[in-house]
Amino acid sequence: MRAWLARRSRAGLPPPAPDVIRRELHWHLLPASTTPAASPLLLPVVLAEFATLAVLTWYMLALRSCRQCEAVIL
Repeated sequence: MRAWLARRSRAGLPPPAPDVIRRELHWHLLPASTTPAASPLLLPVVLAEFATLAVLTWYMLALRSCRQCEAVIL
């Protein structure tokens, strides 16, 4: 792909349309992908990441408010 683009840029030609790229590189002969766009594990991973960030945020807020309370008491 990079060599093809380098040859094309040296020739001074404008960028080709996507269908021209597919045809010249013979990508139109490849079968379509049958894998789903999103993995079934994506939602649990995103939820776990959100839960972790929420716990850390609440923990940091609790620490900051606890330190502010100590400063007022002293």
